[in-house]
Amino acid sequence: MSRYFFKIQYNGTNYHGWQYQPNAISVQETIQNQLYKLFKNQQSIVGCGRTDTGVHASQYYFHFDIEEVIDINTIQHKLNGMLPKDIYVENIIPVNEKAHARFDATKRAYTYIISTIKNPFLINRAWIYPYYPLDLLLMQQAATDFLQYNDFPMLCKTGSDVTHFRCTIFKSKLIHQTDKHQIIYQIEANRFLRNMIRRLTGLLVQIGRGKLSIETFNETLQNKSQFKYITLAPPEGLYLSGVEYDFIEK
Repeated sequence: MSRYFFKIQYNGTNYHGWQYQPNAISVQETIQNQLYKLFKNQQSIVGCGRTDTGVHASQYYFHFDIEEVIDINTIQHKLNGMLPKDIYVENIIPVNEKAHARFDATKRAYTYIISTIKNPFLINRAWIYPYYPLDLLLMQQAATDFLQYNDFPMLCKTGSDVTHFRCTIFKSKLIHQTDKHQIIYQIEANRFLRNMIRRLTGLLVQIGRGKLSIETFNETLQNKSQFKYITLAPPEGLYLSGVEYDFIEK
């Protein structure tokens, strides 16, 4: 039995997230069904993490064990032909039999895209937000300030089955691409809480609108208290954009 990491990309518009759902189609189930046809292997694939309904991934890994010796290029070509157009297998990597796609990840990166104009070509691929002018300098300051904190109970969805709310933030940066009328938020950490980035992005927009002050933003994070109100950024602007492992070259 050999273990392989599959490096993939997917557009999450047509799926109810990565994780298998009993009454809805997921990315995991869609891929598993095709792997079953190829290898007659009924085991589940193990992903590097969950993504919510409508969230995308420009880089994602899952692992899968295969009994027979495979030709990687042939399997990659076959699987891409069998999968729908919104899922792409970029690479298949042989790894140690104990390597784990979820638990061995050392860093995860997400990108959130906001379009400040109405853009028909970004429907389901960005948060279309032409409604109010946003103070980019304040939003950038808040994104930078966020780097100093590491415990986020106020940013985790209620009912999440986590034992603690600590995350080590490696990067938090907001970029204004004026030529594209887009705001790009980039964040990297060792782990993320459920809904954390969508909540944080919503707070950045509230700051940009003048609905939340930088002072209140920092005081709430420092005191680990609850925000009075959080705008949950829609899922279609969020992309899992990077996952790192010590045994896989960047």
